[in-house]
Amino acid sequence: MRLYWRHFAESTHTLARQAMSRFRVSDLSAHASMVRCANGRAIYINPQDGRGRSLVRRGGDVNPGSLVMWRSLLAERPWTHVIDVGANYGEMLVGVELPRAATVIALEPNPFVIPYLTRTLQQLGVGVELMSKAASARSGTATLAIDRNWSGFSSIAGVHTESAGRAIEFVEVPTVTLATLIKERTADVRSVRLLVKVDVEIHEVAVLQDLEDMLAEFEEFAALVEIVHLAAADIEWLLLRFDIELLDTEGGKLTKIDLTTPAELQGLLSGTKFYRQDAVLRRRGHFHRRVRLTSIFD
Repeated sequence: MRLYWRHFAESTHTLARQAMSRFRVSDLSAHASMVRCANGRAIYINPQDGRGRSLVRRGGDVNPGSLVMWRSLLAERPWTHVIDVGANYGEMLVGVELPRAATVIALEPNPFVIPYLTRTLQQLGVGVELMSKAASARSGTATLAIDRNWSGFSSIAGVHTESAGRAIEFVEVPTVTLATLIKERTADVRSVRLLVKVDVEIHEVAVLQDLEDMLAEFEEFAALVEIVHLAAADIEWLLLRFDIELLDTEGGKLTKIDLTTPAELQGLLSGTKFYRQDAVLRRRGHFHRRVRLTSIFD
């Protein structure tokens, strides 16, 4: 059975490569729809993708609370490295002010999204290195399950539960670790101030596991991580290793929470006080300057 699925994935990958080879990036993006963010910058999307159409309808901001948190983190200090893991169409890079002195990297493995993201980043005016790879716990290859109806549910962790009944394509994609990216771009990790956004549909912990041994060496570290789809075991892994902050939707600020179990976190997020999509992770015992957010909830 395992050999069957491997053969199926390889065959699908070959067909996808053949289909993509018929077009240049410019050819695909020429059929794009475009939306302008609140700052006037353009995001190009595939009009056949439900998530892309949602970006157009919502002015380039599908998850306003997430963008509020991300903007706050970006403004918090002069980061040396900013990595968007699971960049999709690039709204978390386009709808914000990126630090111009930082090394900025976008990771997006979906071959049906990359042409549009490429065009978006080309017009951004800020140097962003786009890598058509997936982040994971090891470098190599992995099978990406692509939801052709909603690109945001594509994942190398398997078919997303929200993708049931939809058109799925399996493509083999290269993987890279965050530790590798950092080591290749800096001579001294002790000088690194790293900010990461991780939204990879239940593969978030695998992405972070590779960084665990390096965290203590960084000058600064923070991560915005999607938690809404994570299993209890993954939440427990995060609670054991990081200080966690949530967005207080009433006060419009990041608030450190002191919890020990996934059930406690689930209970906290079952109400309306805290934004439930994402959490900010920091190293244990790390103190930072608090900043009140300009919030959509004010």
